[in-house]
Amino acid sequence: IFCLASLALLSAAATPRALADDLFVIGFEDYGAGDLVETQPPQSEQFRWQVTKGTGEVQPDVAHGGKQALRLGPARSAVTRRFDGGNGIQPLSAQTQYYDFWVYPDAESSDYIVVARLTDVTGSTFADIHFASGGALKVMGKPENEKEAKLMNVDGAWESRQWNRVTLKLDVAAQKFELFLGGKSCTKSPI
Repeated sequence: IFCLASLALLSAAATPRALADDLFVIGFEDYGAGDLVETQPPQSEQFRWQVTKGTGEVQPDVAHGGKQALRLGPARSAVTRRFDGGNGIQPLSAQTQYYDFWVYPDAESSDYIVVARLTDVTGSTFADIHFASGGALKVMGKPENEKEAKLMNVDGAWESRQWNRVTLKLDVAAQKFELFLGGKSCTKSPI
């Protein structure tokens, strides 16, 4: 139901200096075409992509800035990958992390798509981004002074059958995040 062109993760240490090893960039140019699990380059089993629901396929049909993209779908598909550990990223819980990716929703604007769900190492969700009906953006988060997370409307709108740039700025220790769409802030303050 949507394509992912690339994913970049920058973990900025508590110090102002970020190391080159702190940047993970995942494009799908060095993957073979076909099933994501079978075509991904060799890497530690712990950090490999997993298709947890539906299908994930690397394909050339709709790509942004390259020759290939990851296509999920046609319905209710999900993939996961771990982004913890690595040179210069110790410990991640004391980091600010940036996730930057392009999403092409090959769907009607009346459809509802969960675009990203980020969990901490214990499995608790703390960033949940939804492309809702009519181009609306929603996030699942815990507002200030509330005990429970809830689904909230935020500023901005996604476009059907167009590339949408999604950026998340995460404060892992505080379990708060900010959402940007097309470089514009969608959240008035961290959620």
